[in-house]
This record gives sequence, structure tokens and C-alpha cells, in this order.
Amino acid sequence: MRERGKKRGPKAALPTSSAYLLDRFSVDDIRGAREHTKNLLEFHWKYYTELAFQRYEARKELSAALSAAACEAMTP
Repeated sequence: MRERGKKRGPKAALPTSSAYLLDRFSVDDIRGAREHTKNLLEFHWKYYTELAFQRYEARKELSAALSAAACEAMTP
């Protein structure tokens, strides 16, 4: 264990000859990504609303079927 107050040695420098550029893009790349994001969000919103509508429609049919079955069970 190191004692408090002792300084570490100098850190090794990263090699500069094999540096990798990870964030190289153009303005057109940014515009394309923005358009892709807009299209993706639009698709998911349409998909969600369609499924919500289908769930709503199925709920109404299920409720009607349960009500009809309950009425038939109550009649002698």
C-alpha cells in the first residue's frame, strides 16, 4: 500500500503514430442522421398509435362478449 503524500511517477504518453480518429463526419452526415432519426420516430409513433387503436377495438369487442354472456347466464 502506498503512503499518503507520495507522488506517482509520470504517466506514459499515448503513442501518436497509431492514433484512431473515431468521430469524423461531415455536415451531410449530420443532416442524414437527423433525417433518419425523424423518419424512425415517425414510424414508431405510427406503429404505437396503430397498436393502441387495435387494443381499443379489441377491448370493446371483449366487453360486449362478456356482457352478452352475463345476460344469458342471468336469464332462466
